[in-house]
Amino acid sequence: MSAQRIEGFLRRHPVIGLDSNLLIYLIEEHPEYHRLAVKIFGSIETGRNTGVCSTLSLLEVLVQPYRESNDELANQFYALLTTCPHLQWIELSIRIADLVAPNTN
Repeated sequence: MSAQRIEGFLRRHPVIGLDSNLLIYLIEEHPEYHRLAVKIFGSIETGRNTGVCSTLSLLEVLVQPYRESNDELANQFYALLTTCPHLQWIELSIRIADLVAPNTN
């Protein structure tokens, strides 16, 4: 995705739903998607956009580091994600799962 398209997306969408993939791309500096993740998180950190993320995504990004006994990476994920300003966490409930499921691809 070009920088111009990212900018347009961020202008049109003040609230952005985040998935665990984007979180992993950011932390692990994915060669193709890291720049996109940095741009989105930068916009969230400055308050230009608000990020919304399920606590399920936090679980998903922590599983692999803990499985590999990589406490340093798990701590890095946790610290970044739980202290990011303008990032709201939504606890997954049965009601939320039922509301969101029909709208996922």
